Amino acid sequence: VKKTSIFIETHHPLGRLVDLDVSTQEKQLTRRDLSLPERPCFLCANSATYCRRNQTHPSGELIGFVRKTVQSDIMNHLSLQAILALRKELFTYPCFGLVSSKTTGIHTDMNISHFLAAHPVLLKAFKTYIDLGLRDDVEIATLKALGKKTEQALLEACNGVNTYKGAHYIFGHVLPYLARALLQDKGLNTVIADVKKTGQRLMEQGFKTTTKTTGINAYQNHGIQGVRGEVASGFPSIFSWYHEARFTPQETLIKIMARLDDTTLMKQDVKTLHAVKRAMKQVEDQGFKDIIHVYDAFKHVSPGGAADLLALVFLFDAITPCLKTA
Repeated sequence: VKKTSIFIETHHPLGRLVDLDVSTQEKQLTRRDLSLPERPCFLCANSATYCRRNQTHPSGELIGFVRKTVQSDIMNHLSLQAILALRKELFTYPCFGLVSSKTTGIHTDMNISHFLAAHPVLLKAFKTYIDLGLRDDVEIATLKALGKKTEQALLEACNGVNTYKGAHYIFGHVLPYLARALLQDKGLNTVIADVKKTGQRLMEQGFKTTTKTTGINAYQNHGIQGVRGEVASGFPSIFSWYHEARFTPQETLIKIMARLDDTTLMKQDVKTLHAVKRAMKQVEDQGFKDIIHVYDAFKHVSPGGAADLLALVFLFDAITPCLKTA
């Protein structure tokens, strides 16, 4: 047991910050009992006992080390959970006409390998987004510059195939504030409030562009705000039902599609979007009894925006238990 506790103290990312004691009825076991050296100091080559007794280091330096260690662990854990969430979405099946591990859906220009190739690029970017949230106020100019750089890196990694543009936008907004909430012991409501503030400012700037994209055209022609509006509104397509009972990934995707103005469905026409939302709401209202049929009936559509929010739900499911409940 003592050897196991020493292994945890030595190898776990936060292990150096804890002291696990093991005692018998007769005595408390020490490293010396196992012929092992004493624990090293956080900041120098001496033993921790020596530096503690002699007060070798100022308390500010010790607090700084602890804070840096905790921040590093949050950054690594949260970024990996974000990639895992994207991977869970990618391996969800059935999934209408989306790319998955079993099919390329309606897509002839991409397959699962393109999405997997994007994950290392996103992992690097996610760590930077999280670091921004842990250290400073999140500057919009900094977010936009990093976003453009990451989009270019994604294109290069995926041989020019456009992957994860919406997911990158969403996770880039959420991760800094999610990391800050973990560090400051805040709740999910605080995360969403902070995301909304930044999202509203970016949405105002985004719709002023002269660049013609599916999202811009949807807004100019139909007043549909797409992913920008979803972020700026605090993800109503998720949080209008999220605190209810848990659902399967397939049911969750349908619940999102019933609420989301998914501009990826408007590449055909706006009627497709409205038809999909009506059909998904009907299946939901019927308790998902006809779920297999609706997946088959709409296998000709690829709800990319809803898929991005499904991945976000996976991330929230993994991280929310670590946040303050109030």
